[in-house]
Formats: sequence, C-alpha cells, structure tokens
Amino acid sequence: MKNGLMKDIKLLFLTLSSALSGTYNTAVTASSEFENVHVVDTKTTTRGMVFLLKECLRQLEENVDVSTIAERLREKAKKY
Repeated sequence: MKNGLMKDIKLLFLTLSSALSGTYNTAVTASSEFENVHVVDTKTTTRGMVFLLKECLRQLEENVDVSTIAERLREKAKKY
C-alpha cells in the first residue's frame, strides 16, 4: 500500500512483549514508512494486553487522538 493511500488511516498496533516475540521489532520496521502507524510494545502477554486494549478502546470512544493513546499506553506498559 502506498503511503498516500494511508494518509487518512490511523493504526494502533499492540504487540506481545518484545522480550517474548520479534513481532514488535518487525512491526516497527514495517511501520517506519508510514506516519500514522503507532506500534506499542505491551511488555506483557494476554492478560496485560487485554487491560491495555480495554484502555485503548475507552480512549477511542472518548475521541482521544491515536498518537496520544499510543503514548499513554506506552507509559502504562512500562509498569509491567
């Protein structure tokens, strides 16, 4: 997909802990060509990811900007 096609799309990708999987690093590399793709290392597994996903959904319902949500989730993930 060309970068121009993604200009109006904002993507937030929550990955399994980078300590357990290479998914985070792969996602960061793949997203580097796009401004509106935000990758968050959850630093956790399923249970913690569910908490972060619920937090993400709550903020989306409140119309919080995706980049702000990504930063907030990164801060919360540091606690894991």
